[in-house]
Amino acid sequence: MPTFSSKEYVKLVAFNGLPPTQSKYDLPTREKCVQLFESICGFYPSSSLFGSVVGNPYFYFSHGDFHDGNILVDPESGSITGIIDWEAAGFRPLWAEIHGVGWFEEDHHRFLHGGKNPENFEDDTDSDLQLHAFFCRELYQKNPDLFYCFFGGVELRATFQAAADSPRPVGKSHIYLEKYHHLGYWAERRGDFPWDMVAWLNARFDLDEEWTRAELAKSSCADGGLGAAQSSF
Repeated sequence: MPTFSSKEYVKLVAFNGLPPTQSKYDLPTREKCVQLFESICGFYPSSSLFGSVVGNPYFYFSHGDFHDGNILVDPESGSITGIIDWEAAGFRPLWAEIHGVGWFEEDHHRFLHGGKNPENFEDDTDSDLQLHAFFCRELYQKNPDLFYCFFGGVELRATFQAAADSPRPVGKSHIYLEKYHHLGYWAERRGDFPWDMVAWLNARFDLDEEWTRAELAKSSCADGGLGAAQSSF
């Protein structure tokens, strides 16, 4: 299904996701991820890169699974000889795809990543910091839009990844939202948080209990069916 804005793109992924339909236990969390994304975009009403209605010409053809394992490099010259695994390729908003690869992947250092706190470059040496600075300077000089998306898009990418995460119990979307609020990423200068977090947590706890009871009931039915099948032999 084609999308023509960042807002449409995030909704498409969040409300389809994996599997194609979301259960009632996942849906409230997905809705809050989308609401947070749209609220963040609201701080860039005139931005051609980060606004929620951003569309063409800022949708670009991208790889979709770009990491160092998919980049072939000549060990002697250091030249890139190929990029593989293009099955996830498609047109996406620029902010969604401009992030580092391998050693230059900084998002998990500078912001929440799923349910994990930012790593804050804690293990970097002075040489690492100099190389990061050199990379960023070169990126800005070659293409300012890429530079702004690389740095400014980190919050949008993290929130989008939370919206697109796997369903429960594997996904960490709810943990991302809790940590985002608890660690104060929504600074006071932004005004009130987009929703009542305490009320949302209470509602989610109720859903968690209901989900747990449903899973236990399914497990009991499965065990009962297995016992009946064994007794028939």
